[in-house]
Amino acid sequence: MIDFLKDHQALFTLLLTLLAAFGGTWLASKIQASAGLAQAKAAKEAADTAAAATLNAVREQADRSAEAAHFTALRDQRSAAVTGLLRTVRVYTRAVNRLYDHPDPGGVDQAHDDFIYAHAIVELVAPTDLVSAGNRVVRTAQDIAEMAERRSGAARAQTHLNQIENLTNANVARANVALAALRASCEAADDGYLPPQHREVTDILCLIPELNAAERAALIVDCLMPHLAAQRRRLNSQHEEALDAFIGEARATLGVID
Repeated sequence: MIDFLKDHQALFTLLLTLLAAFGGTWLASKIQASAGLAQAKAAKEAADTAAAATLNAVREQADRSAEAAHFTALRDQRSAAVTGLLRTVRVYTRAVNRLYDHPDPGGVDQAHDDFIYAHAIVELVAPTDLVSAGNRVVRTAQDIAEMAERRSGAARAQTHLNQIENLTNANVARANVALAALRASCEAADDGYLPPQHREVTDILCLIPELNAAERAALIVDCLMPHLAAQRRRLNSQHEEALDAFIGEARATLGVID
């Protein structure tokens, strides 16, 4: 065996050299391949991380854009609701105040419906404080309307009485004097009942043929109530205060800065 090895030493040396070279090449290739795989894995992880970051950024941007669009739409809705309420309440109160000059229940009813609808929109889109301010506007406007419903007939009758062509008619003058005395008597009594002299006043009003029965009754009953001009001023003042508060709250809600 030893002699065999000696005789073939050169061959074995060559084989060992080839094996060593092959092994080195294989090992180097494996190391290189492993490094390539690790590099590829790191590159994939980096790409996944970048993609996730990009996706999150896109989502955040989309969320911000959606939030901004929602805020803008809500602000526009609130602005339109405020404008609608202010417009319709002014139309409504003008229609109500015209009742003191001439009856127009149809016009008042339509204006009232539009006003209530506009208020409902405010209730849907406005924050609580603005809704509360709007409710006060509604209450004060309705107070004005209720007073007009009760007293506009007497106001029109008084205007008619004062505009009778024959202003020298003694009965017209007597009627006005009698009505003033009746009002003073009612205010002094302050018990909500007509004093006995209302019969005398009624008789005087009956001497004026231009007045109808409804007008005479309205003039008599109105003497039980406070002076109309003072009461209208009070209710109108309360309504204007409510409007000012509503406008102030609306400006705050909409972010209006002077």
